Amino acid sequence: MSKEVREWLLLCLIALAVGIFLAMLSGKAADTAAVAVRWLAWILAALTLLCYAVIFIGGRWERRVAWKKALAGDAKAQGILGAIYHDGLYGVSRDYDKAVEWYEKAVAQGDAEAMANLALCYLHGTGVEKNLARGVELLHDAALRDVASAKRTLGLLFLEGTGVEKDLSQARRLLDDAANAGDQEAKAALLNLETAKKAERR
Repeated sequence: MSKEVREWLLLCLIALAVGIFLAMLSGKAADTAAVAVRWLAWILAALTLLCYAVIFIGGRWERRVAWKKALAGDAKAQGILGAIYHDGLYGVSRDYDKAVEWYEKAVAQGDAEAMANLALCYLHGTGVEKNLARGVELLHDAALRDVASAKRTLGLLFLEGTGVEKDLSQARRLLDDAANAGDQEAKAALLNLETAKKAERR
């Protein structure tokens, strides 16, 4: 069980305990306020268990479906399975090696999202030896396929001159494209650029 799932389970149990405690605390009282508190407590407990069931059990089902499709050679499912292992989702322990393995399978079939995710693994050296050139190459390929996150990451690399020659115009173009596609981090980066530019003029 991953750390994220354990933390979520702990929060669910705490909320459940609080709900039961409130219900017991007001159990002997008959006034309207006490009855309302008791009902609120039981509703809180029920909703907590329902949320846990939807997220955890539903997530396990999604993982099972992705696993079957991935084994059958579905590129999208292979990329999803890579993300599940990378982030430790749905009760799966985080495993960067397996994440890279499934990302590579998806990339071999041309999955653009997997390209962007695998690029990050190469850039940071997670599950694979750090290789900026390979990471940049994958980002280029994903960006050409209109993956907003790839455009944003590549734009930031051009902005910082990491793995590529520093190029502010290229950085701005890529960040603009990503921001126009709804990428919030790209929007924040552009805002920081504008703020820095205004500060230089003063």
